[in-house]
Amino acid sequence: MNTPTGWLHALLAAITLAFHLNAAMATNITNTVPFDPPLNIWTDQSLSIPQFNASNGTLRNVQLAFNMQTDGTIRIRNGCTQRKTINFAYSNSFVLRVLETNFEAATESRTGLALSPGETAEFGSQSKRRTVTFDVSETGKFIGNGTTVANVSRAGSVTATCVEGGCGCVAASIVSFDIRGEVSVIYTFDPPPPPRINWELAPNGLDLLLSWPIQEGFSYVLETSTGFDNWLPISTNAAPTIVAREQVAIGTEAERFFRISRAAVVVH
Repeated sequence: MNTPTGWLHALLAAITLAFHLNAAMATNITNTVPFDPPLNIWTDQSLSIPQFNASNGTLRNVQLAFNMQTDGTIRIRNGCTQRKTINFAYSNSFVLRVLETNFEAATESRTGLALSPGETAEFGSQSKRRTVTFDVSETGKFIGNGTTVANVSRAGSVTATCVEGGCGCVAASIVSFDIRGEVSVIYTFDPPPPPRINWELAPNGLDLLLSWPIQEGFSYVLETSTGFDNWLPISTNAAPTIVAREQVAIGTEAERFFRISRAAVVVH
């Protein structure tokens, strides 16, 4: 049987290498919040977006992705005493108050709409589906242990002009408007430096006692191999455990290596 001392040197070399490999990888966490109920022209809505817990690491970037479908109806009425040829432009958007940013949801324009005196036309062809993704510059509002409240409201308008002029008697309005969909926040971050692993020889002289601190938000898998390939998991540890402790057999192989793989625990 090989001596425990030789095993310990191999063990330390393997652990150091494994931690250096894992520490350089950036990680993403995504949380998705739906518009529930759909956003419309009569009601605003508050979305509670889960914040990034700084204990997970150093936040690199925040992205917001809106996946939405808009549906609306526009009404044009000729209240004039003469027939009018009307051009109109429609725009509708919503405002995310946490960033004071305006997002275009739907736009449309038409020309040459001919209406007789007193005639009304409605257009319900505003159904559009789109995804908007952008980087957030003020990331500090998204760091904490709770939620960031984003107040969402609608902003929109319809403008009309008449080819013949004298368009003050033409009324253009938004009859209905809904935004259905969801907003996702994507946090990209660097995990904190890997924990220091401690070891000692077990009283029986044949096993190793390994221990390392557990950080909330991560799971740790202890793995073993006899040649840096075919890594086999031994155990998995995660919070609320504070310190992971494992007793592993040294075995009889000429060499045996150990490593710890750490991964972020993703919660939707």
